[in-house]
Amino acid sequence: MNNYIKEIKATFIFLIIFGIFFFFIYLIKNFDPDYPFMGYFVGYLVFISILTILSKFIKFKIFKKIINIISFPAELFLILGVLILPFMELIKNSILYFGLVISVSYYLFWSLEYFGLVESSTLITYLTWTFAVFSAVIFNFQIRKFINYISPGSSDSPDKILKYKEISDYLLSENNIRFTIYSVYFIVLIFNNILSFQSQASEIDINFNKAILQSFVTFIAFERSLSILKTLKFKPSDLLDKIHGAISNHIKEINKNN
Repeated sequence: MNNYIKEIKATFIFLIIFGIFFFFIYLIKNFDPDYPFMGYFVGYLVFISILTILSKFIKFKIFKKIINIISFPAELFLILGVLILPFMELIKNSILYFGLVISVSYYLFWSLEYFGLVESSTLITYLTWTFAVFSAVIFNFQIRKFINYISPGSSDSPDKILKYKEISDYLLSENNIRFTIYSVYFIVLIFNNILSFQSQASEIDINFNKAILQSFVTFIAFERSLSILKTLKFKPSDLLDKIHGAISNHIKEINKNN
């Protein structure tokens, strides 16, 4: 029971951090230079900077306490930034991971459609989703290695880079990617079914739902094949060696008879 509570608390903390992160993105996206708050905020930072400089010359304890009280919001904001920084790195790597597989898949089949090799939009949707999830699982190690290669900054220490790499590899492990894919399919299918059952679905929606469903079925079959393959004792290389041995023995017998 304690383990469940611990995981629930950890999940809740992650949700709060992600919420703060996307809230900052929202503020940046809707930034308005004419909004009075931004002017007050910049003025507040300038005021704190001036007080900090004056504290170097004014040694009164009461003055320092006043500065600490006034600068508390800024310090809290700084602490939040330091705490969010590792999470931002993970979010960035996650976006890079799925953005890479989705963009490659999209532009690959978009080019086929552009040159007239594929004309069905439903087929394009099916191939794009299927190729993306297949690539995310099959090339998990290669994609993680590429992301870790381009992620660290030149100013980061080797220990910091290694620590970020370990956290990133843990988050983007093959099993976690599989879980994410299943979760995305689950959410998309529920959303599409609700839209289909709630109102009269158009032909475009029906074809899109069909493409997603068939893509999911294909991925399940692919996953099942991989799991069975891991338990098989059959190996193509072993079969090739046995065939090679049989042919060699047959050639030796022919030479002896001659």
